[in-house]
Amino acid sequence: MRLVFSIAILANAALIFWVELFFAKRLLPTLGGAPAIWNTCLMFYQGMLLAGYAYALVLVRLDLHRQLLVHGSLLLLTVIGLPWLLFVWPDPGGAAPIPWLLALLTLSLGAPFLLLAAGATLLQRWFSLSGHPDRDDPYFLYSASNAGSFLALAAYPLVLEPTLTLDGQALGWKTGFAAVALLLIGVGVWAWRSGEGGGQGSRSPAPKSNPGADAAPALTPLRRLRWVGLTFLPSSLLLGVTTHITSEIAPVPLLWVVPLALYLLTFVVAFGPARNREEWGVRPGMGALIAIVLVSGAVWFWARGGMGLPDSRWFLVAADLAVLTVAGLVCLGRVAKDRPTPGRLAEFYFWIALGGAMGGVFNTLVAPVLFTDPLEYPLALALLAFVVASGKREGEDGFRWSDLGLGLLPGLLVFGLSGIGRGMGIDPIWLLIGAGGLTLALAGRPVRFGLAVGGLVLVGFANPAVEGEVIYRDRTFFGIHRVYADGDTRWLAHGTTIHGGQRLSAPEVPLTYYHPRGPAGSLFAWMEGREMGSVVHVGVVGLGTGSLMAYSRHGELWTLYELDPEVAAIAEDERLFTFLSAAPAAYRIVLGDARLSLGESLAPRFDLLIVDAFSSDAIPVHLLTIEAVQLYLSKLRPGGIVAFHISNRYADFTGVMGDLGHALELEAWEARDEFGDQEGGAYPSHWAVLAPGPVTLPDARWRRAEPSGRRPWTDSHSSLLPVLRW
Repeated sequence: MRLVFSIAILANAALIFWVELFFAKRLLPTLGGAPAIWNTCLMFYQGMLLAGYAYALVLVRLDLHRQLLVHGSLLLLTVIGLPWLLFVWPDPGGAAPIPWLLALLTLSLGAPFLLLAAGATLLQRWFSLSGHPDRDDPYFLYSASNAGSFLALAAYPLVLEPTLTLDGQALGWKTGFAAVALLLIGVGVWAWRSGEGGGQGSRSPAPKSNPGADAAPALTPLRRLRWVGLTFLPSSLLLGVTTHITSEIAPVPLLWVVPLALYLLTFVVAFGPARNREEWGVRPGMGALIAIVLVSGAVWFWARGGMGLPDSRWFLVAADLAVLTVAGLVCLGRVAKDRPTPGRLAEFYFWIALGGAMGGVFNTLVAPVLFTDPLEYPLALALLAFVVASGKREGEDGFRWSDLGLGLLPGLLVFGLSGIGRGMGIDPIWLLIGAGGLTLALAGRPVRFGLAVGGLVLVGFANPAVEGEVIYRDRTFFGIHRVYADGDTRWLAHGTTIHGGQRLSAPEVPLTYYHPRGPAGSLFAWMEGREMGSVVHVGVVGLGTGSLMAYSRHGELWTLYELDPEVAAIAEDERLFTFLSAAPAAYRIVLGDARLSLGESLAPRFDLLIVDAFSSDAIPVHLLTIEAVQLYLSKLRPGGIVAFHISNRYADFTGVMGDLGHALELEAWEARDEFGDQEGGAYPSHWAVLAPGPVTLPDARWRRAEPSGRRPWTDSHSSLLPVLRW
């Protein structure tokens, strides 16, 4: 029975994660890649998960027989309706996208998602009412549930996405849902029969009219609040760590999977067998280890800019992941240790789900409005320090004014040394050890330890990692954009990626990936010499600083597509960059996802269309599919071409371009500038061209983009794994 119940709850959770990833990807060609769309999907998933837990909380108040009748009937009705589920309406038309998307998600996913969300709670409750000897502690099944989520997360990019089209995934998911529905009904009946008259019925309780209550003691508001807080913190840190890694350290495609996988594994460990469920924060030696992890993380990834630390990118990633793992083990370990009797199981999971949802809402919606800097991450880090220290010695004395001084002492130490560290040649590792040792001495005192870690975090903000003077900074749902000055050059940065620069002494010369000596310069020089004469109409997908407008000429019209309104405001602000204001050509900016905006126009009009929409090395796959390229081609005038800026530190798109060219019978070319001239402002860059007719590009850097032999990307099938630079 343990094995069958474990398989059932694992499969139930795997289906939830699979449909989350699958359906969000299915929406990309229709709604584009705006973060607001992903945020809306995330809120819907968290909201439906909470609704499923609330439904289970109500259902378990019935006796087991009635629970099976209600839930089994709803499962079977949903199975009957599966052929009409998981659909996507063609487009929102003129409707507001967020309400449209919520309505679509509700109609397509609402019923099956809610029933699956309730499955984990119901299966554990049914096991507790069975005649099994381990029925008094069904929480091990929650560990199996999170293991199922982890397996689905790993299987999606490694197995499902590369091998199945979206239609194939839809069919597979519907088949899996039907199988899991029958399995849930079967194990529920098994639990009912074993509890009321099976072979182990002697251990089963007498039937009650309200088995959801049992004889469990009442739960206090403080205990419920503790559960919410201890699940809020790791949820908030999950999003904070993911954002920090994928935008500020190493925006590697698919790297976001690693923090989520670790987050799920901490649930697996915390709710595993009872013998492994001691509170992690108070094990012998764990307090010291956790304190060192927290202090090391605070010093390395918040104060590294002011201390002159080397760019130890993967060490910083490891520090982030270590902090997230510590948060999960400490917080979730305490939640698991404080679990109630099975009679209160459903309510317990409701409050856990509420805490997780609140963490997601805070980081996704609230923090970007409250903070112009990503303060939600260091705040959560300092709070984690309080939680860790309070777990090591419960009941420690409260706050005193001496705590403030002692708590901030490590931060002041780092701050003082970092200011003169470069000049004196102080080795940062000794600074790290000194701050860590001093803070470790306070690890048994929650207030002092929390203030100490908070002090280290504040040092990081006083010594930002960006070189140069920050002259503009703003935060939107699309990320944090910084404009900073380095000598007479101004740069636009998003995370660790530079999106353009301009020299005040030579403002007419585009820098970075758009330098005249690079492939971009040679492309425009070639366009000027073509028989068609001058380029009449140019379209650019992705604005940045507007650097490409430096190649514009009088009489031309440029249409610039930009997803983020804040980027458009930066590019048009003459106090920051003047590529747009000084351009000789007329231009207009179209806000929104470029693929959707291009689809709204009717007549072909471009002589040159440039796709340059990569954001901090993220890959907008929906802009590089056969359907997307067909759309671009339909907007070209005779003789027009499509150019792609495909520079990326972590992926090589040469084969993708070759595959698209081969599938659509196009000329496919690519050019690389491997070394650039960074002192001269020219960055290494990689460009490609797709043309419907024969072209001969200007210099030896341009060569044929050979197909990889793989299946070309389509809206229904794409995989990043083959193009990553391992």
